[in-house]
Amino acid sequence: MNFELPQVGVYNYVPRARVRWGQAGLEAVREEVGDTARFFILTTPSLVNKTPIIDELQSGLSTQYCGLFHNISEHTPFSDVVNAAQAVRAANADIILSVGGGSIIDAAKAVIICLRENIDTVEALSARIGQISEGPGGPRHISIPTTLSGAEHTEFAGGINPATGTKELLGGTHICPHTVILDPAISLYTPEDLWLSTAIRSVDHAVEGICAPDSSPLIQAEALGALGLFAKSLRRTKQAPDDLTARLESMHAVWLATASIGRVMHGASHGLGYLLGALGGVPHGVTSCVFLPAVLDWNLSVNADKQKQIAAALGAENMSAGDAVRRLVADLGLPGTLSAVGADDALKQQISEYAMAHPVVMANPRAITSPQDIFEIMELAA
Repeated sequence: MNFELPQVGVYNYVPRARVRWGQAGLEAVREEVGDTARFFILTTPSLVNKTPIIDELQSGLSTQYCGLFHNISEHTPFSDVVNAAQAVRAANADIILSVGGGSIIDAAKAVIICLRENIDTVEALSARIGQISEGPGGPRHISIPTTLSGAEHTEFAGGINPATGTKELLGGTHICPHTVILDPAISLYTPEDLWLSTAIRSVDHAVEGICAPDSSPLIQAEALGALGLFAKSLRRTKQAPDDLTARLESMHAVWLATASIGRVMHGASHGLGYLLGALGGVPHGVTSCVFLPAVLDWNLSVNADKQKQIAAALGAENMSAGDAVRRLVADLGLPGTLSAVGADDALKQQISEYAMAHPVVMANPRAITSPQDIFEIMELAA
């Protein structure tokens, strides 16, 4: 008998060995590195200069530590990636240990692409945009995330392409961390607004993963679970910043929320967020605070049933999904409008022009057909 199936799909898992939690970062790294592997640290100036984290890693594994690079700016400019790759290459490292947020973790992934393909110029790296770097090859990647962006769970790296001035994606197999180490105690050094706003970025991953037309049962279930964890754990962290259980629950929520990244096309919240971040200098966590509620409102006519599930998962059955996200953003004390992040008319015009050629914006569940549609969303985010 022949049957026509209602939907055909494939889900590709990220090739990762393991996720660790419940251990101090140094102890977990020591077990991962072993006795002979040489490791190179990619991190931020603030973690080097304002916390003991990097000193502890260097001294705790001093015979295997072979270098440090911390000159990586927000949004991961390709020039910084190339400079980091040259430093890692010169150190002959076996392992890259990325310690930081999404910009650092993405930089480590892009560095692996550079080393695998002998890339040593920004132009050569830019030529890889939209292509998949095949592996394995290059150093092994271990990550200790200090924010809730979710970059540690993906095999894509976002960075600023100097040719366009916008954030674009590099992809590759086996560039995601081989091991992810979740140590909530390290996150105590992360500024509160950064910790909480990057969580809304992961809420955005979950929500647009649910709403994507090509979503899957795994994405749906994990994303809804992530939203439930976030709704409780983030508010607890806001009330009690030293609650390590709440912080670890948020880290677990990120893990669940990333099931959709690279597996479906996200929509206008992500796409417009990329533009607001690159063109307006707004951190990506904050761009989700601004655009996600507005995009949910604008999309309501095409996915009302999914939005009911989203609102319920966020503990707001009697609200729209857009308002449930707005309430969470407000409860966390984060900016939630374009005016709050200083977006003027010139920036809005620039966003509308770039948006019409942006593939992620164009993948929105409700079709965007003109700049007027973009302005309608921005009005809802005003």
